[in-house]
Amino acid sequence: MVLVHGSGALDRDETIYSNKPFAELAHGLARHGIATLRYDKRIHVYSHLENFTLREETLDDAVSAIDLAEGVTEGKVFVLGHSLGAMCAPWIASMRPELGGIVMMAAPARTLEETIIEQIDYLLPSGAADEYKVSQVEAMKKRTPQYFEGEIKSYDQVKAAQSLHIPILVLQGERDYQVRMTDYRLWEQALAGKQNAEFHSYAGLNHLFHESHSPVELSTPQDYLESGEIPATVIQDIAHFILSASK
Repeated sequence: MVLVHGSGALDRDETIYSNKPFAELAHGLARHGIATLRYDKRIHVYSHLENFTLREETLDDAVSAIDLAEGVTEGKVFVLGHSLGAMCAPWIASMRPELGGIVMMAAPARTLEETIIEQIDYLLPSGAADEYKVSQVEAMKKRTPQYFEGEIKSYDQVKAAQSLHIPILVLQGERDYQVRMTDYRLWEQALAGKQNAEFHSYAGLNHLFHESHSPVELSTPQDYLESGEIPATVIQDIAHFILSASK
């Protein structure tokens, strides 16, 4: 299983404060006899990089990791993407059709611009002017143009997933404020009737698939300041999917 990160300059554990969800996945899957390949993102190792594309940030290294994994195993290779990595998983699979399957954790079904606007609207104080919200979106687009310009503008992750014939597992935390249950339902609708698609959502879990301690309906960034752990049931669902698809 090759693990593909979310957005930003993340290390191989996808470290966010004291949380290391990719390390948790790797250790949890190892207990089921499933090996994982993790790597530091290029923009984490080479922090001086500028004007890079989404292909350079995510796609190229994911494909290289798949090639490496295929060279050291006689079994099937899978890709697990989280957030941005999940959104790109169908794209990656189209580049490597020999994959055994993909796991999409907190995958946006809409454009990243729609996702960001929804996040900003949720996080800003009630009554914030629309002009201020627009300025925040524009500032983010300026800081991270690779998520809004270039190849991603013509990429439709839903159509890409619909064209796949390999097994697909879609997972979603029901209290995730970054990628919503709206996206999960769009995936369910888009892949309805496809025998290769499986879906699980988890009450109480946030974007990192940790238990949310937020006092409101959805999680908040404060959640990430607290250490969490991916529940065994999530690990078991992923392991069952991989082992079943490997037969």
